[in-house]
Amino acid sequence: MENDLEFLSSLRTPGEEELKRLWELLSSQDRDVKHEAWRAVERLMESRGLPTSWFLEALCHPDHGSRYRAWNSVPRFLDGLGRESVRERVRCFLQLLVTDNQTVRALSWYATLIPLLRAKVLSFAEVSPLMKWCLEVGGEWRELILETCEELESMRTQG
Repeated sequence: MENDLEFLSSLRTPGEEELKRLWELLSSQDRDVKHEAWRAVERLMESRGLPTSWFLEALCHPDHGSRYRAWNSVPRFLDGLGRESVRERVRCFLQLLVTDNQTVRALSWYATLIPLLRAKVLSFAEVSPLMKWCLEVGGEWRELILETCEELESMRTQG
């Protein structure tokens, strides 16, 4: 783990091998390593040290936690990514709205969906068939998610 954290903190202009390792660390079972890997991605995106194509691939990362974090960052990096390039991967975000991972599902509905709708990365028509998954989120997220479901319903009736 220490080597992974050192690698991540020193990552500035990654080559092919470093990008491959960074990709793998986004699936780490160690939460600290995974968190630092994502911080490295954000740092590299902000400094334009990460290829846009690499970040776009992260929108469909097999690890749903890392995929969620990528989608959550889309509004911030959208100008550099290109709306159409992001839209081509919307199915990967829609999968997060129905994932069995309740935390990722809840965060996707609560924190990420509405900013993506406002940025016109996806439309309510694409989300509407999935509303039952919004309503099925339970546990500690229940009240917050119900607020999101209500906000989505009001967007539907206004739009």
